[in-house]
Amino acid sequence: MEFNSGFKGLTAFWASIWGNAVKHNLNASWIRREQTRVSNVPAMEHSPITTEQVSRLIAKTLNWNTPGPDRINNFWIKRITATNSYLAYHFNQFMEYA
Repeated sequence: MEFNSGFKGLTAFWASIWGNAVKHNLNASWIRREQTRVSNVPAMEHSPITTEQVSRLIAKTLNWNTPGPDRINNFWIKRITATNSYLAYHFNQFMEYA
């Protein structure tokens, strides 16, 4: 693969690695040892994420970093504060049902 092969090249490269099904030995002895070792570890409790926490974290982001899949720069996300309560809600939903 060429270094500058673009999106299609990158997609093909990673598909060749992650796109192949692999059969794992689910009865491996180390798996049973680890299951036994962590069986008494209590489940982690979820503390609800607040709108204020979302707002504080968004405020700390750098304005012109490369945007994510939504292609929205942090500069704009910081200014569209009406979405912060929805983000907090959806983060909590994810934590509850993930």
